[in-house]
Amino acid sequence: MKNWLLRLALTVVALVPLAGAGSQKEKDYYQVLGVAQDASEADIKRAYKKLALKWHPDKNPDQMEVAQREFIAVQQAYEVLGDADKRRRYDNQKAFFSEESGEEWDGADRGGFEPPGEPVSSLATLTRILNMDELTPQ
Repeated sequence: MKNWLLRLALTVVALVPLAGAGSQKEKDYYQVLGVAQDASEADIKRAYKKLALKWHPDKNPDQMEVAQREFIAVQQAYEVLGDADKRRRYDNQKAFFSEESGEEWDGADRGGFEPPGEPVSSLATLTRILNMDELTPQ
């Protein structure tokens, strides 16, 4: 019994850090690069180069995992903010789905689609419909 409890405790201790890893909100791309939302393309490029050099994994052999994670985040942010079209779409999407706006999208379409015909409201109606199909000549 003690062996089983020890295994369970070790498993829980090992899994707790993993559970919080995905729940942390991703940083805003402007925060990742440390620039204002109205920053110029030159400012974004300058910030990218500075942070890419700072977090390059070859420059941080003692913190390889952290450096790699930060370096990838910087690259992703620059990939979006460095392209004018992607940046415009990012800004529009972020403004629409931001927490401050009060808008949230859970993935469900609430467009009011109604299928054609009468809804089947009872088992008897369904049975009658199914029996009619059997009697219809083909």
